[in-house]
Amino acid sequence: MKPTLDRSAAPMLVATFYPTITAAEVRAHFREINEALEQLGRAGVVVDLSNPPGFLQSLVLLAGEEMRAAFQRGGDRLVGVAHVTPSAPARAMLAAVQWLAPPPFPTLVTSSYDEASSWVFARLGRTAPTAGPATGHRDARTVAGLGRALVAGARAAGTPVESRDLNGFGISCSDLARLDGYLPYGALSELAQQLAARSRDASLGLRAGATFVDSAALGIVGIAARASTDLNDAFSRVARHARLIDENLELTLTRHAGGLRITPRALSPIDWPRQYAELLMAALLASSRTWVGAPFAASAVVFRHSAPKDAAEQARLFGCSPVFGASDHFFVIPEAMLTHRLPHGDAAQTRYFDARLEELSRARAVAPGPLAEVRAATLSLLAQGTPTVALVGCQLGLSGRTLQRRLNERGIKFGEILDSVRREAALAAIARPNASVQESAYSCGFADVKAFRRAFVRWTGQSPSEYRKTHHRRSQQLADP
Repeated sequence: MKPTLDRSAAPMLVATFYPTITAAEVRAHFREINEALEQLGRAGVVVDLSNPPGFLQSLVLLAGEEMRAAFQRGGDRLVGVAHVTPSAPARAMLAAVQWLAPPPFPTLVTSSYDEASSWVFARLGRTAPTAGPATGHRDARTVAGLGRALVAGARAAGTPVESRDLNGFGISCSDLARLDGYLPYGALSELAQQLAARSRDASLGLRAGATFVDSAALGIVGIAARASTDLNDAFSRVARHARLIDENLELTLTRHAGGLRITPRALSPIDWPRQYAELLMAALLASSRTWVGAPFAASAVVFRHSAPKDAAEQARLFGCSPVFGASDHFFVIPEAMLTHRLPHGDAAQTRYFDARLEELSRARAVAPGPLAEVRAATLSLLAQGTPTVALVGCQLGLSGRTLQRRLNERGIKFGEILDSVRREAALAAIARPNASVQESAYSCGFADVKAFRRAFVRWTGQSPSEYRKTHHRRSQQLADP
């Protein structure tokens, strides 16, 4: 799999390597770096080796040749290359190689991305930007515990999952096994969809999240929540540190008559695929049952995606009738369970965990990633008609060809992004009581109202008018007391 080259923090470039790579992909990667140097004038590179490839000797030699050729052409435009890897042996090897055969540019080997980026920006004579909503260096990551649950669910369904299967998605077995491990969100999401297809189990993500989640599935946040006083306290802790579960996750808590509404949302406008959404929703509920030490039914469960042919599994696992095609994913925990004292509650442990969580939240705060920029640019162009790759690329300061190549590297089709953004815009437009269907259609880039209606039925299973009635009725039923 060809390394990705993220330019969202330019003039710092981030090259992310994956476990598999071919000779052709090595050449293409260094050509792309050289193109970036020509465009930017001066730049530094951070090489992310969190999941390093198992290079053959021939590929090692080829990579060295291609790198020297690329950087000789780049001249002094390359200010330095920082390698980031959590593996101590790998860092020692890299340092030894660079000492024995010094490259024609400054280098750094570290286990810290922050140190690497600060070093690169210092060589550029700049201050590294603070992580926040508008900056980012890579796609968001998700706790490895969700991946472990997914793999366990697939194996229980009779679908073998080998290390080579995981490596094909850029997931290492060592990261999957670590209690504090993280997996790339895109890799985990794609793996969930592929395993569901292979197992022919349309509810694989749902079942995995509901059945194979343990107290460590949500990482340190889940362990800290387990030591909380009650579910109110536990979910308050989870919501405060949701980005340590999924770096693109926001968890909001809303009091309702009859319970507490738990609403997971993406910080950037990413429309979670069904398998990942149901995996996460089920894992959150299953975790709360684990903390309590007893099963209980949710008062309500609502999904953004359209209804499957058979929703019996959703009803069985959540313990209530599911609703689909809504503007948010959420479930409601009954009021009676919220003050249920947790058997492992420990005030001394929670004080320790709270200090540790605050420290980790500050250290690992990241941006939603480059995909968010593509979606935001697409959304901003909807009112002008149907956005194209070329128009979105222009909005981002890229050629359409470059943007298309970057999407291809992530296995993403622009048509899927456009459809997802239109769906999000359509749900928001129809939720406004005074907007006509025609106005909603135009605001989503549809020149033809009939095409808008067909798309809306495909997204939600309802016509726009039916959805509006259902949405307002549901809003009244779940309104705050």
